[in-house]
Amino acid sequence: MAYCRTMNEPARGIVRTYAEYLEQERASPTKHEFLNGEIFAMAGGTPEHARLCACVGAELGAQLRQVAAAAEG
Repeated sequence: MAYCRTMNEPARGIVRTYAEYLEQERASPTKHEFLNGEIFAMAGGTPEHARLCACVGAELGAQLRQVAAAAEG
């Protein structure tokens, strides 16, 4: 009898080696990430996304400086 997973059981990914990941990544126009033997496609970035990340990072940095200054003061 063939194994059939139930609906609440997570799908099992194909486990690959890091060398297999690198070989696939070199040949692929899409960027991926390698985590615990599994390969996941990464979302593409846009200039708007990059700008948003920069703004969020700058704001977080400013907030952390204020907290540090208040703790020292």
